[in-house]
Formats: sequence, C-alpha cells, structure tokens
Amino acid sequence: KDPSLDLAAPRRDARAVAAMLSSRYAFDEVVVLLDDEASREGVLTALAGLTALGADDGLLIFLAGHGTTATTADGEQLGYLLPWDGSMDERGQLVHNLSMEEVRALVGRAVPARHKLMVVDACYSGILTLREPAPLAAHDAAWLADAADQPVFQIITAGQADQAVLDTGPDGHSVFTGHFLELLEDTPDFITGSELGVTLQRRVRAAAYSRGSHQQTPAYGRIS
Repeated sequence: KDPSLDLAAPRRDARAVAAMLSSRYAFDEVVVLLDDEASREGVLTALAGLTALGADDGLLIFLAGHGTTATTADGEQLGYLLPWDGSMDERGQLVHNLSMEEVRALVGRAVPARHKLMVVDACYSGILTLREPAPLAAHDAAWLADAADQPVFQIITAGQADQAVLDTGPDGHSVFTGHFLELLEDTPDFITGSELGVTLQRRVRAAAYSRGSHQQTPAYGRIS
C-alpha cells in the first residue's frame, strides 16, 4: 500500500510460481493473492481456509515480499512479514504485520495436510526455521513410497535470520525465486523439500556473492 515500500519482483514471482505449480505439478487448486488481496486480513483468511484440507493432502505456500524484525526488551528477535497494508514502523508492525511465529503456528498446527512446504522470499525470513535441518534423503522411488505416508512440515527461506535478500535476479525474478523456478522446471520426476533446500543454498549463495559480494544463504528446516 505504501509506494515507498514497493518491490520489483514479488508480483512476477508469485504469478510465475503459480503458473509452474499449475502446469508441471499435480496441484488441484492454486490460489494467488496480489496487492490488496494480500492484506493482513486476506492472507490470514486464506491460511485459515486451509484448515479444510484433509489428512491426505499436500500443501505448498509461497510468500514473497518484505520481511522485518523487532527486538524485545530481553533481546529476542521477532520476525514479521509485511502484507499489503503492512508497516515498517516498529510499533505499527505489531498491529499491521504478520508475525512469522503466527504464520508458522497456524500452518503447522491448524492445517491437517500431511505434507506441508512453506517457501518464503523475504528479508530475515530465516527466523522461521527454528528446528533441525531436514535430512537429505535418498532420491529413489522406494524411499518416496515410504515417505509419502509420513507427516512433514518443512520451511525454505530466501536467507538467514540476519540477512537482507536481493530483489532482482534471473528473468526479472528475485535471485532466490529465479533459482527456485529453475529447479522446479528442471526436475524430471520428483524433488524433495530437502533437495530443494540444499540446492538452493548452494546456488543462491554463489549468485548473491557474485553481485558485489552480497551475503545471502537460504535456510531450510523441518518443524517437528
């Protein structure tokens, strides 16, 4: 809503990820929220609607935009995602922004889908990954058949908890989302969340460093 906070890539990133999931992957429904549709109320309403999913469903959530942090009186870092009507003001963000803890808890605890992957392209989004790194599993059909029965909630973020991330990269996308889309496009059969996380760490770290030695290393983990 605030034109001074506008970013070049998120609209293009969201549309491209939605098109990829619709054309190459077996998602029954793809929902896209842009601009005023992605208000705090709009995002929370959409997330709350996911509680209607069943235990056998799979869910991928992609969020692109601004992220910010605030420090509590005892020094704890709190992370926030800015919706369309969000604020960079330290007091305003308590009211207008989406707490990363709030989003993680809602998706992790209230949504019954067995397989959940959240991909977040925002500054300081590494705060979301508070649990152990996801193990890199064998890429074979036997492992996949067994893993399909196991519940999992994984998160991949564009950078670490203390990192700002680059908004401009391949084909008009952010550096992170550009490489995320390339991986989805080049996957011949299936790819796990852990494989995505490991490969994105390597590719994005190198690509960001090549742009003026910028430090950006995606984070990934599994929420227990």
